[in-house]
Amino acid sequence: MSQLVTVTAHLTHGIPIAGKRAKTVVIREPLLEDMIAAETEATQFSPLAFRRALVARQIVSIDGDTDTPVTPKMLGQLRPGDWQRLVNGLNEAEQLGEAAAGAESPT
Repeated sequence: MSQLVTVTAHLTHGIPIAGKRAKTVVIREPLLEDMIAAETEATQFSPLAFRRALVARQIVSIDGDTDTPVTPKMLGQLRPGDWQRLVNGLNEAEQLGEAAAGAESPT
């Protein structure tokens, strides 16, 4: 399997972490196991709760830090525009990952 695709999202207001607002987020494309785990982690049965849990799992670095875990609760503090930027990043990573997988497959 090839390396997973990542995309950088630049937030306007940021994710609150330790009294600061992190604004540069690297997010990777999900695998099926990520989607299953997000489904389990979602505190309620709703598409938004699932997507929030999935986005939290897919963040690989935030302001260059790869050690700080991002939780769904932290994402709940986002403004709608920043949330949309993260969702767009996840969607782009998924699309690029599919395109890359298709390019590797023999026809």
